[in-house]
Amino acid sequence: MSNARDKANIPALNFSSTGIDDNATSTAITIDSSEKIGVGSTTPSSDAWTGARSLVIKETDATKDNGIMIISSSTTNNGNLAFADTSGGGFSDIGGLITYLHNGDSFRFMTANTERMRLNSTGLGIGTSSPSATLNIQSSTDASIDIDATSGSTQDAFIKFTSPDNGVVYLGVDDSEQLFKINNESNLSSDNHFVINGSGNVGIGTSSPSQKLDVDGDIANKNGIMHTLYQSALVSNLTTGTNLIGTGTNNRGLILVKNKSSNDYSHIPFYGRGGGGVNWRVQWLDPDSGWTTSESFSFTETGTSANTYTVSWNTGNGGISFTRTAGSASYDVKIFRLDISYT
Repeated sequence: MSNARDKANIPALNFSSTGIDDNATSTAITIDSSEKIGVGSTTPSSDAWTGARSLVIKETDATKDNGIMIISSSTTNNGNLAFADTSGGGFSDIGGLITYLHNGDSFRFMTANTERMRLNSTGLGIGTSSPSATLNIQSSTDASIDIDATSGSTQDAFIKFTSPDNGVVYLGVDDSEQLFKINNESNLSSDNHFVINGSGNVGIGTSSPSQKLDVDGDIANKNGIMHTLYQSALVSNLTTGTNLIGTGTNNRGLILVKNKSSNDYSHIPFYGRGGGGVNWRVQWLDPDSGWTTSESFSFTETGTSANTYTVSWNTGNGGISFTRTAGSASYDVKIFRLDISYT
């Protein structure tokens, strides 16, 4: 006679209890020697994790689902699963609470006796009981999301947006290049549609923006003008001699000169058209006299480390000759060419 059923089958030990109707044909509920309760489990102390053995519910038919149902007969009532830090009976004694609110059909999640999250048919609200979107985060201080990729050294952290027609955009950090990116490719590393580096420089079409805005490709404005930006290779640490920087023909652009001693910059806009062996029509923005049509001019930087340069158009190949004629500081030269066509 190991259980109540065995004893109940012996008339002298038979008993009944109001509120209990036992029609089971096998042991349904077991209370073991450790006072653990098993429903469908005859050994609750060994059937479950040590932190969840007080009540163990085990399926008795592997072909059917298993679970717990809390039924409320009125929409004014709620279903609750509560976690308390003390044995007091007050609502303030509850540390954690999961509630299904039948009036409104929503789940409420509470910790430290305060609502933290609400899930309803609109979406998930964090910090709000009335989410207005699929995910709605509100906070009386800074509202933030922290996405950390902590495994390995080449794991990206990103958000993926997918439209119904499978259009995809990735927004996040490319760990291999340490860049913030926005790409509409299969991942962050496959392209450089929009990039921000650690210096705050923005790159479009390039992973290594060297200026606040660095565009590798065409730029169009609403007036239908297409600008093709070309950057020559940087000619750096020049000290003496004539240095030719080729830019081709039909060019409009800017010559950028950096004094390596003072870090001062000089900018020389220019315009020219023609080709090798063709009569030239060239205009320079002379820092001293304004626009000039001469094929060469000289200018002197300001400051204690000033150099004097002579700039001339090379009729042989459509390039620009740049010569330091006075001064001692080395310098860098780079040409930005802007070709303009009307669409």
